[in-house]
Amino acid sequence: MINTELERLYAADQEDRTSGMSDAELAERDRERLVWVKENLHTIDFSEIWNCHYAALLLQHSDSEEDVRLAHEYADKAVRMGSSVTRWLYAATYDRLQVMQGNRQKYGTQFIETDSGRKYFPVVGIIGDEELSTFGVESMAGKDFTAQIPRTSRDDSTGSSN
Repeated sequence: MINTELERLYAADQEDRTSGMSDAELAERDRERLVWVKENLHTIDFSEIWNCHYAALLLQHSDSEEDVRLAHEYADKAVRMGSSVTRWLYAATYDRLQVMQGNRQKYGTQFIETDSGRKYFPVVGIIGDEELSTFGVESMAGKDFTAQIPRTSRDDSTGSSN
């Protein structure tokens, strides 16, 4: 059975992203939704494909690697259950997790907006348009892959001893 509150939060999330609200307001609304999802994970029926999709989408907005990993697991589950709509989310959560870990992305879904336009984080290699289209991901052609991958806490260890 579809969790109606999860579905409502998903719809609100999608509406917020087209409402023109400030980044700060959007971040606060994302945090509120994340709190609800994490507090209620044990009540959600994840044998229902849409619950997997909705939870994955809401969790992937987190700055927590653990939350994004969970988002990817739910997206993967939804895709394995037959959701074609979740394929893009599967690719995006995979890429987001890779970038969060300081690695190159695979599908080319993660980017930052700069004054000079959108810059994508580097990819492992170029994937053909046919494969990308199976995930609902646009072509890599013409994308600027020059965004710097953020340093992770693992990068900060110097390895030196005094």
